[in-house]
Amino acid sequence: MMQQGTKHLIIGVVAFLILCPSFYLLLEHFMHPPQAIERGATKDVAANDAAYSVIREQTPITDAPVMEATNRFQKKYEVLQQPDNTGLRVPYYFFAPDMHGDDARLPLVVVLHGGPGRAYAAKFLSDPVINDRFKSFILVPVTPKGSVWSNYKDRLLFSRPEELANAVTLVKRALQQYPINENRVYIIGCSLGGEGVFGASTYYDDIFAAGVAISGAWPVSRAENMTRMPLYIMGGTNDTVIPIEQTKAIAEAIEDAGVEVIYEEYDMGHNCPSYKYYTNDILEWLFSHSLN
Repeated sequence: MMQQGTKHLIIGVVAFLILCPSFYLLLEHFMHPPQAIERGATKDVAANDAAYSVIREQTPITDAPVMEATNRFQKKYEVLQQPDNTGLRVPYYFFAPDMHGDDARLPLVVVLHGGPGRAYAAKFLSDPVINDRFKSFILVPVTPKGSVWSNYKDRLLFSRPEELANAVTLVKRALQQYPINENRVYIIGCSLGGEGVFGASTYYDDIFAAGVAISGAWPVSRAENMTRMPLYIMGGTNDTVIPIEQTKAIAEAIEDAGVEVIYEEYDMGHNCPSYKYYTNDILEWLFSHSLN
């Protein structure tokens, strides 16, 4: 007969595995190990579905990343090559402005959503009045549940799958398909999306001309690798998710590395929907930059 102590131990272990979220993160880590990102690396090889023997579908965290304004966007798909040489059909949302005969190639703005899957900047940018002034294409990639744009901590365990490389591949595909000015590709994101903007500055500064990072975390130790992409960095003084001290520290470190940085803080909490983050002045700054 099983001793009482052993029985209680087994019950405790089972309960821990069931209830502890870290167990699932650990399991996810071994099932989907994070890919180390090299500067400029993406996952794009084949150009059509027929190139893959197996194509998996990616389930997005949301089907309405731009909330009630999602109907302004076209839902599209691209098949991207994965490390095991299978294809992954990735959904994203794309906004194309009304084009006129005298329109030259237009900027592209990539909007990275936050943890809940809401891309607030895309709602502002696709507004008819705002887009008439800042005419641009808008690309909204969408992560699957449990993924991030770019891991902001260097950890072997519990790192979550990263989607930034996929997002950059979508940008490269869009550059081939639409009249986009390749020197005026911008990126903006809040919270989880803000982390993605910092990741873009670290790994893809040859793609993005400038970025707006809102309430995002990033280690100061990586600032020395962020030497090219101008950044507009903002946060709330009462933010309990990403403390303003952390936001200010990375802004100062990036500026010390020689990069153009504008830093603003506002009397609010973790408030990605706030219009203060998407004003005409901020967009004027963003759209004034070019890679060349």
